[in-house]
Amino acid sequence: DEDRLPWLQAIRQAIEAKQKMGQTAVFTCSSLKRMYRDILRGDDQNVQFIYLKGSFELLQQRLAERAGHFFDPSLLQTQLDTLEEPDVNEAIIVDITLTPKQIIEQITQKLGISNSVCRG
Repeated sequence: DEDRLPWLQAIRQAIEAKQKMGQTAVFTCSSLKRMYRDILRGDDQNVQFIYLKGSFELLQQRLAERAGHFFDPSLLQTQLDTLEEPDVNEAIIVDITLTPKQIIEQITQKLGISNSVCRG
């Protein structure tokens, strides 16, 4: 956990920098533990987490289909064992059996933003 702290703090600083410029941004990271999400959120109620939820089998399948990615698929179970799943009060939970388009539509609807914002 301690080795992740500088990385999490750097992401938090990047979030604050975007906010100071009046910009909205999407940051991606696993933030497997609630403590990590607390660091990323700070005291900021404008930070929203999206939890892309899928079964072990589906995640394993998608990892197997990816080429040239740094993540070792053999670590999936360890990651899931570490995961402290967020609940509906902490994150927008999206089922990844949906198509990418449906996932984006669900997220933008729950965030109350126009889907056109995501086309950047």
